Amino acid sequence: MRKLLTISIIFVFVSVGQAFDGSRYTLGDNWNLFPYESIFKPLMADPEWARMGVGYRHYTSAPYVLENALDFTLGGTIPVIRKDFGGVEAELGLQGLGLLGFDLDDNTNMIYGDFFLGAPLFLKFSEEFMVMARYYHRSSHIGDEAVLNAAKADVGSERYGLERINLSYEVLDVVLSYQITDQIRVYGGGGVVSDPQPHEYGMTVYQLGAEVEQPISNGVNLICAADFKGTAGVAPGISIKAGAKLFDRAILSFDFFDGPGPAQFFDERVTSYGLNLNIQ
Repeated sequence: MRKLLTISIIFVFVSVGQAFDGSRYTLGDNWNLFPYESIFKPLMADPEWARMGVGYRHYTSAPYVLENALDFTLGGTIPVIRKDFGGVEAELGLQGLGLLGFDLDDNTNMIYGDFFLGAPLFLKFSEEFMVMARYYHRSSHIGDEAVLNAAKADVGSERYGLERINLSYEVLDVVLSYQITDQIRVYGGGGVVSDPQPHEYGMTVYQLGAEVEQPISNGVNLICAADFKGTAGVAPGISIKAGAKLFDRAILSFDFFDGPGPAQFFDERVTSYGLNLNIQ
């Protein structure tokens, strides 16, 4: 419970910080250092997009006895430098994300942690067409309490069915985004995986998605988004998000996911749904 409280405080602190944009510095010849916001719109339904978020999730199927969980996403995208090359804007940034899951049915045990660190290059060719080329590292770990439980009596092992896997790899991917209308956006792409551990993860990744965003009042938009992602070695997963975007900053949504399990449980199929609050 103490660890859960600490993470909650960090979430609130960083979220408040994101609500206040930092200063923009112009270096001359259209070079901007630390722009206010990234030129690339977040992928709303991508469960691995760098963002701040907290949510409740109910698992209807899982490789371990898990039904009710509290998920935290702690991260974001920091645009570092941007330049306009004759009508094509280029932006280099940093992305970081921590995905943390807590078992609400067992004294809020932390059952997994999943961590991303990447360097994206965003290219904006027009208001409709953008490209993201990104190199990132991912590593996954079981939560400390879950490991301790599994090491104890049979009740721990039976609850989570743990088998330690040191999931780790690097990815170089490219995603193309096109805004068909003011309300509809589609994107897709893929990439290559470097030295996946375990090797069964596969050497390639692919991703497709679509988003619909409809304004209904000042500062409130209805949203519906779907993301489809897989690898050469793991069955693809689908993530669906439906809800409301508030003041272009926060998204309150109902989420559904069917696909590879969280973090190091990637080789197991899970189905879950729940409520989520994201700060973009």
